Amino acid sequence: MNTGEPDPADPLLRALAEHWEDVLARADDEQRARLHGLVDGSLEPDPVDARAALADELLMLLPADHPLVEVLRTGPMLAPGGLAGDKTGLLDEGFRLILRAAGDDPGGTPAPAPAPAPAPRQEPGHTALPALDEFDRQVQARLLALPSLSPEELRARGTDPDDRRLIRLAHPDRGDQLPAFQFAGSGQPWPVVRQVNERLDAEADPWGVTCWWIDPHARLDAAPAELIGLDRKRDALLLRAAAAMAVD
Repeated sequence: MNTGEPDPADPLLRALAEHWEDVLARADDEQRARLHGLVDGSLEPDPVDARAALADELLMLLPADHPLVEVLRTGPMLAPGGLAGDKTGLLDEGFRLILRAAGDDPGGTPAPAPAPAPAPRQEPGHTALPALDEFDRQVQARLLALPSLSPEELRARGTDPDDRRLIRLAHPDRGDQLPAFQFAGSGQPWPVVRQVNERLDAEADPWGVTCWWIDPHARLDAAPAELIGLDRKRDALLLRAAAAMAVD
């Protein structure tokens, strides 16, 4: 283990250790429990998946001008399964930094199941705990809160809401809704949106593809949805980013 300078930890996790108290102060009890569970490995034992889940949690919790959101916008993107071998050590070291920050703060909120010393993170391959389902529900609630159009509204504008290249999210009370970022002011779909959705197979994974559109990407220096309809150069960037994601 590298005990000297510089710090070898993942940039996001290193920054989270520095802002741990502030993040907990902004969170409610359920959010604090999820944050602790992701950091100590009890909620998601795979460090890459835990890092991705933490990124989603922080984007939901923090304001756009928070330093951690800036790290998310400009730092490296880590997809589940995207790291292997000794690279996971960067994540493990980052999680250890956060655990030390939590343990050194006598006024901080304790983890749901505190121990005399932080337990080592579990190795990838263990089964995630059922509590992860609650996290998935939180992500879906965030996506369902996006501005959207109903199938009826789109039909009234002359758009086919059953186009398989459009994202449809199933709301438990209101039925299907289609995120509004997919459409121009006239209600017609942006051509690049249909191309990207088809490449990423939005019909099979509408929730995951919606996350791809609205979460910041370091390679684009923005959320993909923010680049829709700007110019052909941005369209080309979106298609290349989607192609890279599809390959991954």
